[in-house]
Amino acid sequence: MFGRGIDRMSRYYILPRRLVSVCSLCNGGRNVTTNAVNADTSIPRSFQDVPGPTGIYQWPFIGLRLQLKPFTRFKITRLDQLMMHYKNQYGPICKARMGKRWMVFLFEPSVIETAFRNEGRYPQRPSIMLLEHYFKGQSCPSVSILQGSEWMEMRRPAQKTLKRPQNLSKFIPHLSEVADDFVDKFKENNIMKDLPLPCLEYSTEGAGTLCFGLRLGCINKGGDVTAAPILEHVRGFFGILGKSLYSVPWYLWYDTPSYRQFVEHITFMRRIADGHLQRAKEELKNRTFDNDEANLMMDMINTPGMTPEMISNYLVDLFIAGLDSTAMALTFLFYQLARNPDKQEKLFVEVCEQVPPSGPISEDVLNRLPYLKACLKESFRLVFPVSIGSTRVLQKDIQLLGYTIPKGVSNIGCLI
Repeated sequence: MFGRGIDRMSRYYILPRRLVSVCSLCNGGRNVTTNAVNADTSIPRSFQDVPGPTGIYQWPFIGLRLQLKPFTRFKITRLDQLMMHYKNQYGPICKARMGKRWMVFLFEPSVIETAFRNEGRYPQRPSIMLLEHYFKGQSCPSVSILQGSEWMEMRRPAQKTLKRPQNLSKFIPHLSEVADDFVDKFKENNIMKDLPLPCLEYSTEGAGTLCFGLRLGCINKGGDVTAAPILEHVRGFFGILGKSLYSVPWYLWYDTPSYRQFVEHITFMRRIADGHLQRAKEELKNRTFDNDEANLMMDMINTPGMTPEMISNYLVDLFIAGLDSTAMALTFLFYQLARNPDKQEKLFVEVCEQVPPSGPISEDVLNRLPYLKACLKESFRLVFPVSIGSTRVLQKDIQLLGYTIPKGVSNIGCLI
C-alpha cells in the first residue's frame, strides 16, 4: 500500500499547500560479459572474484561508456536501469568501474547495513573530481570535497545553526509563503507541465529564502521557468556536473569549453552569495541581530569561528545541495500520487482538515500531517532520491557475502 509505515522524517520539508489536488501527470542492450555469484560464503574470496562486467568494460572511464547508449539500451540518465541489470545478471553483489574507481554494488539490505556499520568515525564519500579540480588550491575549500577530520572541523561552527530544531522551525512560515506562491501559479490551469522544471523553480526559490533570507524571483507566474537568470546557471551547473561523473576528465589537462561553462555557472552562484553576505554585514552595522530572526546567513555571521569565506562557501554548498534533490523528491511524489488517485484524495482530505486556508503554515500544523509524511517516505521507498544509492568509501578491509572488499573501494547500497 502507498504510504506504508510512518517513521520519523524531516519536519521541515514543506510540501506546496494543496498542490496535490491540482497535480495532473501522465504515466509516462546488449548483455555484457557475466559471472555467476558464488553462493558459498564460508570460504573468503578475493576482490577479483566479485562478479561484474569484465574485459573492456573494466577500463577506466571508457568501460562504463561502452555499457551505455549507443552501445547498449541503457541511457546515462537512467542508471537505475543499469543497476537493475547488474542485479539480475550478477546477484546481490557485483563490482564495476565507474570513472576511474572501482565500485561495489550491494542489493540486499542486511549486506548494506554491514557495509555502513563499518564506515568509521568519519564516513568518507567518493569525491567529485570536477569539484575537486575547481576548488584545488583555494584557501578555503568547499565542505563538499573535504573528508574525515577536515570535513568535521569545517562543518563544526555551523552545527549550532543547522542541527537544532528550534533554529530551523523559524524558517517554516517563510518557506510557506514560497509554497503558496508556487501553488497560486498553477491554480488557473490546475496542471503542471515539463516536470521537474517547475519543482526546480520552487526548490531554488525556497533555498534562496533559507540561505540568503530573501526571495530570488524564480517563481514566475507567467509560466517561464527560466525567467530568473539563476535558474539557467543552476540547470547548467547540474547538467555539466552530472555528465562529468561518467566522462573522461579532459579538463584536468586543459580548460575545455564544458569546464569553462561550469566555472561560469558556479562563479555566478558564489557571486550571489558574496553579494548577499556583504549586504547582510552592512545591515548589521545599523542594527542588532535578533536570534529569532529567520535568516541563516545572519545566524552564521554571528557564529564564532565562521569567516566570511567559510560562510560564502557553506551557503553555496547548502544552496546547491538542496536544489536538485528537493526538485526530484517533489517530482516523484507528485508522480506517485497521480498514479494512486485514492491515496491522493486521502492526502488531500488530510491537508484540507489540518492546513489553514490562508496564512503561513506553522510547525504545529506540520506535526498534524502524518499521512503526508507517510506518502513522502513511500515515494522515497519506491524511487530512491539518488539513482545509484548512498555511497561510502571503505576505510578498512571488510567481508561482504564471502568476498574480501579492500580499503579504498566505494560501496554503493542499491535497494532495487
